[in-house]
Amino acid sequence: MKQFALYAGILFLFVSCTSTKSAQIQEGIADIGPIPLEPVSIGLDKMFSFDVENKTAAAVFQPRENTVSLEFRYETVKYLQYWDRNARELFIAAVEQYNDDFENRRLIDRQSKTASVYGKFKGKTEWGTFMVNSRSIPQVTMGYIFKKETPYFFITQKPAKNEQVPGDSVNSSVTINIYLTRAQAGIIANLFRQEYLTGLVPESALYGAQNSGNAAASSVTAPDIY
Repeated sequence: MKQFALYAGILFLFVSCTSTKSAQIQEGIADIGPIPLEPVSIGLDKMFSFDVENKTAAAVFQPRENTVSLEFRYETVKYLQYWDRNARELFIAAVEQYNDDFENRRLIDRQSKTASVYGKFKGKTEWGTFMVNSRSIPQVTMGYIFKKETPYFFITQKPAKNEQVPGDSVNSSVTINIYLTRAQAGIIANLFRQEYLTGLVPESALYGAQNSGNAAASSVTAPDIY
């Protein structure tokens, strides 16, 4: 009986590890290195001011994880904000809803009600001054606000515990607000689309490409049934 229990435990562990590995593989789309994308423009809070300051953010697609990172400097710190497929799809849907609300004049100047009206998700960010050595999993909200009577699509990255370096003097990340005009949001939404990102990867490198190719070849050479 003990021997049976031991075998059952080993089988369970093997299946669990296999399932976890499969899930990790399915998150990515190809085993190739990062692909640089076109830089994007974003608005950040200007230091010592209530104004919005436009910055350029580098964008990179990581096929192994199927994430897009936006890299920018806020004050004196370098940040990398990672958007997985779920976050990107939520962003695209939020931008579409914002555009609809904008065009149908449903926007209201009431930040407490609108700043997170388009949803939230758990994100991932890394940061550092001279080298990127901190990481957190913050909540990210999406909505819109008005700044000096001008509406912006609005993203807030909430503070979150630093999980990267035990004992680091920086205990948590800070709040980061991102302001996007409709044009800026539209450009990022197009960059986030899965079809576009997948199209950047050579077809032969995509996970499952070899198997699908073999299946197509065998279907072509299969005998005709009359």
